Amino acid sequence: MTPERFEKLTEAFGSDLDRWPAADREAARHLAAAEPHHAGYTLGRARRLDLILAEAPTYPPSRDLRDRIILAAPAARGR
Repeated sequence: MTPERFEKLTEAFGSDLDRWPAADREAARHLAAAEPHHAGYTLGRARRLDLILAEAPTYPPSRDLRDRIILAAPAARGR
């Protein structure tokens, strides 16, 4: 795993490696052990964002938004 890939995965999945795709976890842990300063900085930034998002209020989608999402969804394929 490259440091760039580590950063992209951190941006996508956050600071908890257990939430990352299983195929990337071991490589991420190896990179974190090999480059603790880079990994610590990257994970620290993600952890702060994780905390902010965890405390953010959530609102149900409006009926209009819900209906637009359903209409935009691809049709189910028959077997």
